Amino acid sequence: MVEKIISTRRNFGRIPSFDYFELIENAPIGFYASTVDGKILSVNYAFMKILGYNLDDELKKSISTFSDQFYINTEDKNIIQKIIEKDDSVNNYECSFLRKDGMVAWVSISARAVRDISENIILILAFVTDISDRKTTEMEIKRTSDQLRQVLVEKDKFFSIIAHDLRSPISGLLSLTKLLSENHVNFSVDEIQKIYESMYSSVQRLFALLENLLEWASMQRGMATFKPRELELDNLINRALILLRSTIDQKKISMKCMVPFGLKVFADEQMINSVLRNLFSNAFKFCNIGGSVTISATQDCGDVTISVEDDGVGMDQMTKSKIFSIDFKTSQSGTKGEKGSGLGLILCKEFMEKHGGRIWVESQLNSGCKISIFFPREDKEIRDVIQ
Repeated sequence: MVEKIISTRRNFGRIPSFDYFELIENAPIGFYASTVDGKILSVNYAFMKILGYNLDDELKKSISTFSDQFYINTEDKNIIQKIIEKDDSVNNYECSFLRKDGMVAWVSISARAVRDISENIILILAFVTDISDRKTTEMEIKRTSDQLRQVLVEKDKFFSIIAHDLRSPISGLLSLTKLLSENHVNFSVDEIQKIYESMYSSVQRLFALLENLLEWASMQRGMATFKPRELELDNLINRALILLRSTIDQKKISMKCMVPFGLKVFADEQMINSVLRNLFSNAFKFCNIGGSVTISATQDCGDVTISVEDDGVGMDQMTKSKIFSIDFKTSQSGTKGEKGSGLGLILCKEFMEKHGGRIWVESQLNSGCKISIFFPREDKEIRDVIQ
């Protein structure tokens, strides 16, 4: 019977000797018959509809090689064949097909083998159900779930910063002001000067943390404005360094600036100020007392790369791989006991992605650290949209 089926004239996949052909031809789910190597012999109307074809000459001509065309991942076809060769059937195997219009159709395939008297597989009969709507719903649920999970991670990070990193400098200020108010008459001028320096350091750290928190919160809520324009890089660097001059002096850091005069970068001024401030602050934090920090910049066909390199403590591979991840606690004390939230570099990454750029780190433990940022050249189309 099977030999007769295979040898029968194939008029667009019709198998006249198949007793239930009309039933299969008009079934609401897809059907195809193929040889063991995947050569299609017959299909029904529902299968054609899944793939977006009509009963035209185009498909008649390509029906013998049809399976090579509609499997997006040809490995799926091989897997189905292997399962059938081993178990005689496969049930509800999910994969994706490429429709005629280039869209993706998700399907569930259930198939079984037809063997001859020598137990050789000579025919595979398969029923195909279109599960695109279900897959679309599942992917939307997963996307929403991932977004919700990210929101929860960000919320936990936010409260962790408030509970610990924000509390620490405020506690320090409270202790120092209490010490002064109760014992100021007992302190020498030098002792009072040191207390004031500690207070200033706490306020400076608190202010930087609050700035990062506000900027990060604006990014998460989609409220951060983005207005890139041409900016002179050396001016941006000088302004950022002025804000951190006290740290440079306290740790006796030697600065090297290798930025070509007049070099311009296409960036949002507020965002690049925040990025530079955080990169410099991070380098100074982990730079040894008396160490050096090098700021360099290069331009290639309008693309600008800025690097900040210190000769400090560096970082291990684990920290380096997770340093831009919000759900990983990477913050550690600086070489002078400086604290941090770990939020600065995460904020830098988000700002760089906003520019269509990127940020990366090169470092080894006890061998310093180099963090680089890349700004792509000015995109005229983006500029026109912004204006």
